[in-house]
Amino acid sequence: MEHSEGFFHSGGLDLYRQFWRPEGEPRATLAIVHGLGEHSGRYGNVVAALVPQGYAIHAFDLRGHGRSPGPRGHVDSWADFRNDVGAFLQMVRETEGGRPLFLMGHSMGGLIVLEYVLHHPEGLRGVIASAPGLSTEGLSASMIAMAQILSRIAPRLSLRTGLDAEGISRDPAVVQAYRNDPLVHDRGTPRAAVAGREAIEWTLAHAADLAVPLLIVHGTADRLVPCAASRVFYERVTVADKTRYEYYDNGTLKTKRCGLRRIRNHGIHRRMSILQNCRDFWIQHDGGSQQRQWTNCLSDLRHSGSTIAFAFGLAPEIDRPWRITT
Repeated sequence: MEHSEGFFHSGGLDLYRQFWRPEGEPRATLAIVHGLGEHSGRYGNVVAALVPQGYAIHAFDLRGHGRSPGPRGHVDSWADFRNDVGAFLQMVRETEGGRPLFLMGHSMGGLIVLEYVLHHPEGLRGVIASAPGLSTEGLSASMIAMAQILSRIAPRLSLRTGLDAEGISRDPAVVQAYRNDPLVHDRGTPRAAVAGREAIEWTLAHAADLAVPLLIVHGTADRLVPCAASRVFYERVTVADKTRYEYYDNGTLKTKRCGLRRIRNHGIHRRMSILQNCRDFWIQHDGGSQQRQWTNCLSDLRHSGSTIAFAFGLAPEIDRPWRITT
């Protein structure tokens, strides 16, 4: 396996990126956008599972995150994220040529990739959103008004996000590893909060314009990102090639395509199954196999505990399936 890291330029900043490639020629490429407060180095489980199967994986640290510069958790405009993803994908295409390209985002990264493909669907075989951050639930009118005021008078004021680390996973070791990660932060700014709320509203309002194959996975017990919002987005999408999975604590998997089915509720089996099933989604759309194997595609994603904990467990030692509840 080849691993390379470096920086690419976007919007006046040099953003950190890294990629992993198999020994032979990759069959397809997966580009990953991480969530709020984390970084690209937390997807080791995805890398370990998929690169040996012939996939090239590229990821980068958002501005204000990880090894990328910028005030922690700050963005002047959501368009900065969109432009950064565009510059990142351009770099990926230059590296991988014309191979099938899929874009995946988790949590806030899920919102970023959905908003991006609504503006720029060209060149993508599909988009995967894991527990996409499409909800403003819990924000009172007074909180929203205060954020708007601070966004004008102190847009870069650094504040704690209040993210519930216990919601990352039911495994105390996983939670502790997350807390001990020196590249993880819990900061945000008023301007970023307002930009995020505006992005959510715009993305939900334009869901019907989505023009690429879509897969959404979400755990119903997710404490960090409510499941209902991604359900609303999914229902508004008009493209025929779409699938959404909901994962329940009792081990039941609900999918709009396949109804209800039981899946094994055991950590390692669930994680491997999810990764395998997401690979099936890519196979279905990468010009290879025409099989439709959507039925298990939620068994592994990554947000365990009451969330779907990054089923693609960013750091190999992090045991959190995507944002799938377990």
